[in-house]
Amino acid sequence: MLWYVVPIRPGFSCGTLNGFARGTLNRVFHCSIRSAAKHRCRLLGTGIIPAMFKRILGELGSSFVLCLGERVLERVLFPGLHLMPGRIVTPDPARADTIAALIAEAFGLMALIWLFVGSLYVIGWLYRRPLRWQVPPIITIMIVVLIFAGSFSIWYTMPTPPPQP
Repeated sequence: MLWYVVPIRPGFSCGTLNGFARGTLNRVFHCSIRSAAKHRCRLLGTGIIPAMFKRILGELGSSFVLCLGERVLERVLFPGLHLMPGRIVTPDPARADTIAALIAEAFGLMALIWLFVGSLYVIGWLYRRPLRWQVPPIITIMIVVLIFAGSFSIWYTMPTPPPQP
């Protein structure tokens, strides 16, 4: 358990705070029990909010790279699958092979993943228990693998491969 000294009034008071409550305070000082009695504390830094923001940005970037990699791998291993009716993202088949359509599919897959991950972050915030660092990458990898397995099953059960443009 971590002990913190928080300047509330001219005197100091000690208490324990969880990760989210720590981040809501403007200035949080870290000290041990002995140094709290002597009021020798040091500044912890900017708190948990910038660290959490940096973590979420990193997870967004890594999930986008995984989603883009899955879409590229699907187009390489299963050529023409993205041109099938029901799977095409644009009304014009000539535009389905563009990089913009590939990135749009990756953003759509990332939005699907972040519905789950974002709801877990909200649940963790409501319960005041932060997510472990392994949870978002594991969820991202599991969803990407399931989407790829679904694409493989559609490709494997097709009677004939679709014609190449």
